[in-house]
Amino acid sequence: MRLGFVMLMTMSFPVHADELLEKILQRLAEPAVVRAQFVQERHIADLARPTLSRGRVTVSRRDGVLWQIESPVKLALAFTQDGVIETGADGVRRSRGQRRGAVDAEIGRLMQDIVGANEASLQTAFDALAQGSLERWTVRLKPRAREMARFLREVRLGGGRHLETIEIEETSGNGTAIRMRQFAIAEKLEADELALFKQP
Repeated sequence: MRLGFVMLMTMSFPVHADELLEKILQRLAEPAVVRAQFVQERHIADLARPTLSRGRVTVSRRDGVLWQIESPVKLALAFTQDGVIETGADGVRRSRGQRRGAVDAEIGRLMQDIVGANEASLQTAFDALAQGSLERWTVRLKPRAREMARFLREVRLGGGRHLETIEIEETSGNGTAIRMRQFAIAEKLEADELALFKQP
């Protein structure tokens, strides 16, 4: 009876948005490495149909975010604190610095802040609004900086135990929707993954 009352009280009084955001980030940052399958839909304002890409994403708390596109082309993008390292299907690796596509680079930094539970960085770069509960939440991010706001209107995140969806709305009318599933947790990167993070 007492447990039921406590649960009822918890449900009746939602967690404050800032506190919820902090708890979401803490939960997402618990695993050292998270891997998932993804499907990405890229909506271009001038095109009737979205472009689709599929692949694997690996998020390492220490090393960064590895985006491995498997179709329609093979391409690996390793987002680090120093920039973006691109590896093509031919195995040739190129360092793009932070000047690679503005949206791609910003999302790479955003995912690093999320997995690193870097609430201060997120709050500095975005007006963040967390809603829901720790088991099923959404976070809306609106850029604060004028430069970022020129190309990025809003980012919406959703998930529970893991980050499951990312929706990106650009000022150009373009947008991206990413869905992730089949999550797996590990203690460290595999050797071939780690190699993609090393500077060429």
